[in-house]
Amino acid sequence: MLTGFSPRIVQGAVNAFAGSHPNVRLSIVTGAHEEIFQQIIGGQLDLVINDQRRALSDQFVNAELGDQALYALARQEAVPGGAPLELEALRESMCILVTAPEQRAAETGFWRDVVGLRSDILFASGTDEARMNVAAGAGWLPCDRDAEVGEGLALAPLTRGGAPLVRKMFAFWLESNDSSLQREFAEILRQHFG
Repeated sequence: MLTGFSPRIVQGAVNAFAGSHPNVRLSIVTGAHEEIFQQIIGGQLDLVINDQRRALSDQFVNAELGDQALYALARQEAVPGGAPLELEALRESMCILVTAPEQRAAETGFWRDVVGLRSDILFASGTDEARMNVAAGAGWLPCDRDAEVGEGLALAPLTRGGAPLVRKMFAFWLESNDSSLQREFAEILRQHFG
């Protein structure tokens, strides 16, 4: 699954699926967008939970899960009362992105070209490092509403032009590797997504 995607949603879906299929072994790994995309292409993964970064392909079964609102994790004083934060208003504040060094160019392109980010970017190698940088006042971290907040930090919905900033989430798997188990798991994910 995509690093930072809601553990609440995935944990609920995994629990329900495992209860129905006690003899199916599940192993969950996290990674950056391109990293898990390459792993599914290479056959190392059976299903990927990711946001839509490229055009949908007939090579995959593309099971739409829904839209996920993006939030900013920031120091409390930067988020008065948890009011929505306009992306443009964060232009002077560093955006902290969690990604591997080899994925930085792709992540930068997505956040600049697709999302419309104009902030400078600070890269972190993991979520804990990113959260510590937020706590130190180095910037803000894009995340979902289920992100762990912690002392001195707050979550606020991100907006662009006054509209909530969302990403469309999918479960993907290779069409050539399609099975009823993947379809069932994707449906359970969709139910937990709502």
